[in-house]
Amino acid sequence: MDPLLGCAVLELFALSVKADVEAGLQAYKKGDYSTALKELRPLAEHGDAQAQGVLGRMYDFGHGVPQDYKEAVKWYRLAADQGTCNSPKSPWSAGNESKRNAC
Repeated sequence: MDPLLGCAVLELFALSVKADVEAGLQAYKKGDYSTALKELRPLAEHGDAQAQGVLGRMYDFGHGVPQDYKEAVKWYRLAADQGTCNSPKSPWSAGNESKRNAC
């Protein structure tokens, strides 16, 4: 495969994943938890830290899933292991409506 074509394919994939995360985040912010779960779970399962953090939050607060603190901690830890907890865009960062700090 042509290296430039390979780079273009990877770039398109990255943009697609970013769009899916953004769609999941927007759904979550609107309270459309079923759509958020549908968009974010596959990404979280494949290692997307932002999606993992939001899934942690969903399980932490029972947003669209049964409240399950063990499951929440699992997702929070996976996200934290990638260094996402202190990101200003993190859904559980300081300034969010929750005073809980997953890290």
